[in-house]
Amino acid sequence: MSVELAPPAPSTTVLAEQMRARVSWAADTDEIAAILESTGINDRVASRDYGHTSVFTLAGHVLATAGRNHPTTTSARPQLPVTSAIVRAGLYLTPTVTAIGAAPLLGGLPWYATTGLLVVGWGTAQSLAYLGYCAANEGGRPSAARKLALGFGALAAAWATLLAIAGASPISYLVSAAQLALFAAITAALVTGTERRTLAVAAGCWIGAGALSAGATTLGVAALGASLAAMLVVAYLPAWGRGRAPWRPDLRRYATAAGHGLVGTGQAVLFILVVLHHAGAVAPAMSSAPLLMAMPLTELMLLWHQRRVAEGRARLADRAPFLRHLRRVGSGTGLALALPLLAGGTAASLASSPDGWAMTASTLLAGINAICLVLVAHRRPVSAAALVWSAGALVAVVAMVVPALLTTAPVAITKGSSLILLCLYPPALLAAINAMKDPWSYR
Repeated sequence: MSVELAPPAPSTTVLAEQMRARVSWAADTDEIAAILESTGINDRVASRDYGHTSVFTLAGHVLATAGRNHPTTTSARPQLPVTSAIVRAGLYLTPTVTAIGAAPLLGGLPWYATTGLLVVGWGTAQSLAYLGYCAANEGGRPSAARKLALGFGALAAAWATLLAIAGASPISYLVSAAQLALFAAITAALVTGTERRTLAVAAGCWIGAGALSAGATTLGVAALGASLAAMLVVAYLPAWGRGRAPWRPDLRRYATAAGHGLVGTGQAVLFILVVLHHAGAVAPAMSSAPLLMAMPLTELMLLWHQRRVAEGRARLADRAPFLRHLRRVGSGTGLALALPLLAGGTAASLASSPDGWAMTASTLLAGINAICLVLVAHRRPVSAAALVWSAGALVAVVAMVVPALLTTAPVAITKGSSLILLCLYPPALLAAINAMKDPWSYR
């Protein structure tokens, strides 16, 4: 007689391996429990999938497993994932390269095929990315990929309806589809961990952009189309796998995702106002350079900060010395965040042309985005949203008022945008430093 055995629960060892980078920097069981909860593993998941009565007992097992398998993690610092940060930066750079190459095809297109979809897609991608990470940790990568596919599919259907109502041209449909494909593929690649493979097939976008710039329109469009299709297939391939269980987010997670989307939408609006519309004679590629370079540097800076905080928590037993350590580390990271302010202030004092002011504004915007990331990571999404939306509103007011008052409107608008960011930067920096010094923001 045969006896059917229940399928084994996911191994805690596998979980520790998946979270090695963050667990190895955590100090104790409470810290690891907070990390597990932030990724969607609650008491119910710990009991159902891992056989532990609570997330805290699971955290203790993960800590013991990580310490047994990696005994050097407490004595040797893990290296920062520089290569992974560069790969992600390559993914972020792909839409910019594609837009630059396709610029001759975009001239004269209406807002709903260009900047309108950029704003909506950026915000939607931020919201879906948060839900996708939660789904990946609670239901597995297949569940996350399916949720992302449903979300972007709904956005595509809604935008196609808008295009139909507006009587859009075929080229508007093609450009909109390309934008949606880039947002969907890059978001899924980040959530499902397929960044390297997705970046490999994204090489076709770079080739197509080069062909379009050289005037080979047919070859360029074909290369872009094939590459975008391949990116979607690679990024969403995990959707065909078998997930652990159906995942259904609660209202609290939907609210958090909406907050992430609000911040992302504000960042997109500010990017359009500062970089795309009022960049002087500087090409968008040049004015975007500070933003693109800041992406991997910001990620590595935050990982370094987290590691230093965790090391202090492990080394210092008393609360008072740990708080002093936290203040020192927060101040050090704050100095790094102040570098764009120093660079932007210096450039502003030397700027004498629209191009100089455009580069100043782009440099300051790179720092503003880094501050937003810090605020969101430290449970200050409202502050991050207030920062980007207030900056965007002030820049928009300047863009509307200045042309009616001055004949040299482009120069004045670009200069005004730079000065607005320069004035908002110090209080935003202080808010980020205070957030990093708050011990409760790490739980």
